[in-house]
Amino acid sequence: MKIPNNWKYIKKRETDFILGEIALDKKDTLQFYYGKNLNNFEANKGFYIINDSVFLYQENEDKVNRYKDKFYGKADTVNFKNLSNTKSSFEVINNINAQITIPKKVGTGLTWVYFKKIKTKEKNVSFLISGFNLSEENQQAFLKSIRTIKFKK
Repeated sequence: MKIPNNWKYIKKRETDFILGEIALDKKDTLQFYYGKNLNNFEANKGFYIINDSVFLYQENEDKVNRYKDKFYGKADTVNFKNLSNTKSSFEVINNINAQITIPKKVGTGLTWVYFKKIKTKEKNVSFLISGFNLSEENQQAFLKSIRTIKFKK
């Protein structure tokens, strides 16, 4: 993947999968996962449901516990279509199907790209890369860079 010179790769873990980060600048970071067992990944819509309660993700000022949850309402009273803060599209990048999801409002929410089945010598693997609350400039640079990605076969 062609990336700007000022982006820095931060290796987190490497065993049967690769987990890492790319620091875009002092504020924004991309997190990624490359490996098996990510086949059931679903879009982060900015909320999740436990039992009959809906919770929203919010960024926390505490950098150790980066995200916090906020109770939104009971599931039977929530209009989920209006609640979703993202929009998704599908694209073919380097002959591989990719799902691209961006926040409806730039700078507030998760931007991510997901490749479900990448054919490699290790069989099918997945790749997910995402950033939370990216600035407009970093979101555009990320989406431009991801379109240059190539996977070794």
